[in-house]
Amino acid sequence: MLALPWTPPGDAIAGMTRAWIEALEDHDWTCPADSARIRAAFKTLSTSCTQWPSPRLFLDALKPRIDPPPVVPRERRLSNDNICENGLKHIDEINAKLGIAP
Repeated sequence: MLALPWTPPGDAIAGMTRAWIEALEDHDWTCPADSARIRAAFKTLSTSCTQWPSPRLFLDALKPRIDPPPVVPRERRLSNDNICENGLKHIDEINAKLGIAP
C-alpha cells in the first residue's frame, strides 16, 4: 500500500482525527455552503501534497467563502416609477441649491 511520508500509523488515526477536529472547530463552518469548499480543498491536497497534510495546509487550500448577496425584502424594493420619481426629485433639489430654475 502506498502512503505519503508522515502518514500516521493505523493505531494513531483516532488521535489524529481528534487533533484535526480540535484545530478546525473554531472556524465558522456552515453547511451546505462550505461543503463544496471543503471538498475542493481536500482535492487540492490530494493532488499536491508530497507528505501527510496538516490542518494548516488544509486551511491554506480552502478557497474564500463567497456569500450570496443579501435579499432585499419586496416591500423595500423600488419600482422603476419610484426610481425615476426619486431621481427627478433629487435633480430638482440640486437645481434649487444651484439657483437653476426648473
